Amino acid sequence: MSNRFQMPSTDAVDLTGRTILQVVPELETGGAEITTMEMAEAIVQAGGRALVASEGGALESRIEAAGGEIVCAGRVKNRSPSGAMSTIGQARCKMKLI
Repeated sequence: MSNRFQMPSTDAVDLTGRTILQVVPELETGGAEITTMEMAEAIVQAGGRALVASEGGALESRIEAAGGEIVCAGRVKNRSPSGAMSTIGQARCKMKLI
């Protein structure tokens, strides 16, 4: 018997009117960065706005091609909550969060 949590079907997700911000220090070709790209694409496909705060990197154009927006070209210290809040503060002038 498995105690695993069953994820809901992504077919039922409607993100219309939602904005989701992902914070990733760099957009090179590591696992977190690939996941960020895939999540941005899924968010846009579900009707949401996908924002990525990052210094940029190799996957930046692919995220933008999938409909995501790079909102911070400055230094992103880390993915910790305090680092993310600092990054959000830097990026606020480049985005409108509802």
